Amino acid sequence: RIRGGLGVCCVTYGAGGLNMVNSVACAYAEESPLVVLSGGPGRIEKRAGLPVHHEVKSFESQLRVYAEVTEYSAILDDPRTAAAHIARALDVAVKMKRPVYLEIPRDMVEAEIDPPPADAALELKTDEGAVAEAVAEITERLAAAQRPVLIVGVEVHRFPLRDQVVRLAERLGVPVASSFLGRGVFPSRHLQFAGTYLGVVSPQPLRDVVENSD
Repeated sequence: RIRGGLGVCCVTYGAGGLNMVNSVACAYAEESPLVVLSGGPGRIEKRAGLPVHHEVKSFESQLRVYAEVTEYSAILDDPRTAAAHIARALDVAVKMKRPVYLEIPRDMVEAEIDPPPADAALELKTDEGAVAEAVAEITERLAAAQRPVLIVGVEVHRFPLRDQVVRLAERLGVPVASSFLGRGVFPSRHLQFAGTYLGVVSPQPLRDVVENSD
């Protein structure tokens, strides 16, 4: 997370996988790219309906749990589609800065898989019209403001934008505060940095700057 890279963790099926859910939920909330690799029941066991150690309600229970706290989740139980799932999961984690989940059946670990298709990568589309409209509205409101403040969040770090944000702040000449998760994103010794805003527990001078902003 400090380097802005990709985190990877390997867990066992059931006890290990479910024990990780809270951490993965935090990674989702804080936009930390993370790949969770879990073992899973074999395809033969699934077809036969055999009870499996640490199985919860069904073979797919863990997948459904992780679907709620990840940006992408899949079970790699088909050699024809496994590589596509892997490529898409890694691309989603890197581009969206969110955790992803891949479950590997224990009898698929050494399986030969087909290469991923060309369209496996995630394509991020930009609505240029919406961007232009947002820029125009922000510029108009800044021009009319008497006490503007720039508040920076953790996304500035996750999507390496620190240098651009510092240049923007200096060009605007406005005070800068950070959110709690965004602390350290803006240089703390910069003359325009006002502090990390924490609501009513913030120092009064910082509260005045943020709460009296128009």
